[in-house]
Amino acid sequence: MTPGVFLDMMVTTANKWSCERDSSQVNCKPVLTEVDYDIRVLTMAYQWVKLRRGFLTEDADADNCNIYVAASERSSVTEATAQLFKAKYKTFDNFKKSYYSAYRISFNKSNWKLSSCSCTYFLKNYKCKHVFGIAAIQDRKSTRLNSSHITIS
Repeated sequence: MTPGVFLDMMVTTANKWSCERDSSQVNCKPVLTEVDYDIRVLTMAYQWVKLRRGFLTEDADADNCNIYVAASERSSVTEATAQLFKAKYKTFDNFKKSYYSAYRISFNKSNWKLSSCSCTYFLKNYKCKHVFGIAAIQDRKSTRLNSSHITIS
């Protein structure tokens, strides 16, 4: 079986399963669309916001924007930082060095929990201090956590 045929069959099967899913059945697994932020990530976000590091905002459309932040305290964010994510690289080493010198947060203005980040923590856990920190800075700072209301001020 060729990879193209396999991928086509996989997508078709996943679509079929999604359409046939009945949430009233006993063995049905819930599908989460939003990730809950635990106190550990909220604490990391609070500490990150307190550093008052600069960031660069670039509007993608009416509901989304790209926000670039430096990956380390020593580096700053410039227009060249945004170009790192659009550049074409000839070697993987150059890509890795440039790409991991900054993070790109794809921020959803209407629902910040649907935002994403290019940091490795987000790629593993689907949540990170950068997304919550930017939400706090953008004044979308409240979240429900274990029946308590936590606000970063």
